[in-house]
Amino acid sequence: MGNRGNLHAPDGTFSGQQYASRAWICCTLNHKAGRRISFDLPGCYYPLFFFDEAVALAAGHRPCGQCRGDRLMQFKRAWQLAFHEAEGNFISTRTIDAELHRHRRGRGARYEDASLLPSGTFVEAPTGVASLVYDGKLHPWCWNGYGPPNSPPSAERLRVITPEPTVHVLASGYVPVRHPSLSA
Repeated sequence: MGNRGNLHAPDGTFSGQQYASRAWICCTLNHKAGRRISFDLPGCYYPLFFFDEAVALAAGHRPCGQCRGDRLMQFKRAWQLAFHEAEGNFISTRTIDAELHRHRRGRGARYEDASLLPSGTFVEAPTGVASLVYDGKLHPWCWNGYGPPNSPPSAERLRVITPEPTVHVLASGYVPVRHPSLSA
């Protein structure tokens, strides 16, 4: 589940805003303190739902520190490696959020050879379908899951959907929780 802040109109309906905060987080549906998910409570966050963590990361989200603290710490460790931060330096979520936000807002088309991208990265396949790079294959995404894997086209650069800082974090060892439809 994702959260981009309070996206409600005064009457409780969706306001049409894309975000109300730079902290775009992906949460768990099973929080130990319990959670009431409601779409019509002005003043509260507006829940967004993702198929799996890789989709949330491609949308520009990062793990939540409250309900997914262990995952956020793994993300921060990979961030430190990706951006050559000294070990032991504190990386604030505000710093991460600001950098992710900068890349979400200024997202120009970026093309890479899919065979060089880390597992967990989303690209636009030659067919125009968003596809997950996983174990060297492209897994086309659709509303009910991932389709059968395809080999990436050789010597063809594909448009990268996942924000660039997140691709570096994935390349530095962060492994998104995968949907069970992907083989181990």
